[in-house]
Amino acid sequence: MIGTGFTEDEKARYRETIFRNCLDSIRTLLTNQAKLRIDYEHAASAELGKEVLKIPEQQIVTTPSAVLTPQLGQQIKQLWKDGGVQKCYQQRSKFQLNDSASYYLDAIERIASPTYEVEELDILKSRTKTVGIVEEDFVIDKFKVCLIAINSLSSLKPLMLEDKETKDENGFIRTTKQYI
Repeated sequence: MIGTGFTEDEKARYRETIFRNCLDSIRTLLTNQAKLRIDYEHAASAELGKEVLKIPEQQIVTTPSAVLTPQLGQQIKQLWKDGGVQKCYQQRSKFQLNDSASYYLDAIERIASPTYEVEELDILKSRTKTVGIVEEDFVIDKFKVCLIAINSLSSLKPLMLEDKETKDENGFIRTTKQYI
């Protein structure tokens, strides 16, 4: 980790994002498992899957910490172990799934625990959906860096990455879509 790592306040701010990533990951897998017509290995998993998919999307977006209880964490753990869900995960190239899905689902019991402490790797693996331009300033080895993330704006030309104080050009940012 560069510098001193994340403060406790920064870790606390990521908590909801991490919970949302867990819930989004399992729901994406279950939804696509049905679309790909992959059966659950166990009948009990099919029932758990229905319960998870009944959770309102709005509730996940607004209050994921209220949704991800230890009980739901155990259910997600059981679903993640199911052979059908694993078969769907193996076919993840057929749909959009966060690259950190397996990390979070492997750690679901720890994350859903009432005593959960956000770890630095949890933050680094977290993903936040964005639309438009999001700008973050960082200091790395005494250099000010501005990271600009662009999402859902495919018509934008590449942007320059500038040093905030000197306005020196340090590089270009391109959408990854151009390389796919």
